[in-house]
Amino acid sequence: MKVVIVEDDHKIAEEIKKEVSNILTIEESSVMILSPENAMFLLNDGDFEADIAILDIEYHIKDFNGIDIAHKINEKYAICPVIFLTEILEYCEDVYESEHCYFVLKKNRHITLKRALDKAILVLKDNKEHEYVEVVYCGEKLYIKTKDILYLKRSGQVVDMVTDSDSYPIYDTINRLGKKMGQSFVRCHGSYAINLEKIRSIKGDEITMNNGEIIPIGRTKKTSFMERFLNYNVKRI
Repeated sequence: MKVVIVEDDHKIAEEIKKEVSNILTIEESSVMILSPENAMFLLNDGDFEADIAILDIEYHIKDFNGIDIAHKINEKYAICPVIFLTEILEYCEDVYESEHCYFVLKKNRHITLKRALDKAILVLKDNKEHEYVEVVYCGEKLYIKTKDILYLKRSGQVVDMVTDSDSYPIYDTINRLGKKMGQSFVRCHGSYAINLEKIRSIKGDEITMNNGEIIPIGRTKKTSFMERFLNYNVKRI
């Protein structure tokens, strides 16, 4: 477990570091303190690493704030839950511009910080198991929402991961990627695995996806695919 605290008041940051270490029963070396500038630099450079991020909102630097940092984490490290820890209550509405799992007032942290960390651990576990799939794209780790993925297509040694808005060529296998993404993904063809949640219709040996693309059903995969499709939809009723 690695926790990152982004705080520009060093004294408070050290206090929070000890509290986090005690609550999670982890070594203090697993809790890192970053200045806002360093956090933003690492996020932009692709070297930010954290299982949980604890952010103040207002910093001495005026170029950006903790909500801006949260946006970057949401964008590049979506699997990482964010806790806002601040002393300014007026930001309680602004934080909803970004995804976060808890809002803690510094003066109340002796009561609520443990609750926030417990919630963050649950969110992290759920993200790892269900919500996101981790892939390496262009040398960087990406966390892509499983529900946004339409299908996987094998193209030689590359698998194209096609989402609602983009396509990512990944050096991996369909089977390995499919296992990461859970029960809603199934092979329908030697070169395709699709998200059952994204099917618009099935006619003959063709599947029409929600975006209008046509995916073939392989002759040897048809029986097993239709069984999985029907069973999956029965469970949802």
